[in-house]
Amino acid sequence: MEFKDKVIKEIERDVIKKYLIILLGLLNNEPISGKTRLMKELFFISKNIPLLEEETEFEKDNYGPNSDNISISLEDLEVLGLIVNPNNNYQLTKIGKEIFHLVIPTITNEELKIIENMKDLFYNLTNDEVLGLVYSTYPEMTEVSLVKERINQKKIDIAISLLKKGKVSMSKASEISGLTFSSFYKILKEKGVKVEIEI
Repeated sequence: MEFKDKVIKEIERDVIKKYLIILLGLLNNEPISGKTRLMKELFFISKNIPLLEEETEFEKDNYGPNSDNISISLEDLEVLGLIVNPNNNYQLTKIGKEIFHLVIPTITNEELKIIENMKDLFYNLTNDEVLGLVYSTYPEMTEVSLVKERINQKKIDIAISLLKKGKVSMSKASEISGLTFSSFYKILKEKGVKVEIEI
């Protein structure tokens, strides 16, 4: 059996590796900078794909949700030569891209849309914005976070930035800020931030 066939069989068998390859391959193989961001993207994705959530076994950690199983899979994919991590930018290699095209038909269109949407959501966010988004959505995962206090102190700025980037709705931004809708709207007006209110 050829190396590529063996790799495909392993990827199809290993749920985490499969979704990592697909996540990295989507949106024109756009690299994902840093393990924290990659981990949080997969955490959000796993909340919509039960099998992935089961396999990842996310736990509360120093920077919020973390999965040792994902760390192991990332190392395995590097050893297999499917991903590289220059300057902390995770991306597919040439063979990784070939494997991506072979495994993408093994997931449903709904799953594909979920992963695309998450990669698009996290694209171009700072680490603080990533953590602000995760911490406000899943506060139960922040109990042992070393940066929770720092993120809390910046949550209004994070919410405004996410709103300006078009990443969240006005109601989600006010939730991230920790303020009531009207208080948050008042701050936006004071700062001259134009927003459209969803009806």
